[in-house]
Amino acid sequence: MNNFEMTEEQKELFDKLTPLKQGVAINVISGMKPSEAHREAGGECKNESNRRKLASEILTHPDVKAFLDCIGYQAVNEAVMSRQEMLEELSLLSRTNQNDLITWGYRDVEVVNDEGQTETQKQSFWTLKAMEDINPEHLNAIEEVSVGKDGLKFKKVSKLAAMKQLADLAGYNAAVKTEHSGAVASVSINKEEYADIRKQMLDEDDC
Repeated sequence: MNNFEMTEEQKELFDKLTPLKQGVAINVISGMKPSEAHREAGGECKNESNRRKLASEILTHPDVKAFLDCIGYQAVNEAVMSRQEMLEELSLLSRTNQNDLITWGYRDVEVVNDEGQTETQKQSFWTLKAMEDINPEHLNAIEEVSVGKDGLKFKKVSKLAAMKQLADLAGYNAAVKTEHSGAVASVSINKEEYADIRKQMLDEDDC
């Protein structure tokens, strides 16, 4: 943690903060990113993908914001996800496949054939991987998990939706030209980018 001179007002505001909040505030002032500032300040986080959120909550806390405002440092802006971070997050969601989240297998089941005889057949099944076996970065692709009468179900973030947002944010889609009536006259997109996006869209979208 870097040392620097504080005015009496700044020191009074600083002393009101918990040690963790003090550490995060000082670390971002020294140039660290919010998630790094939280880690270096000793912030506990079971899931690294949530660390940015925890840091953001600290930096937007009224007491911390009052101190940072007094220092003249706009840390809240640093806590907001940047365009590059959005691109990286959406890219990861788009590239997360079923095999990153589930395990496939086969089991023997007894069935009755058309002749009324019992026979053994192979039946495929899948299970959600254990938390420790899933890359933390892929966990964000799990939108919902539930258990019902049919067993375990989980919903993955739509690959198509993530790719559409990525295409819009990255500027893959050219501006749409409209007539006075509001009807679309033409839409254009880079051929190589379109081909790449279309190829990915043909992959699985959800479980």
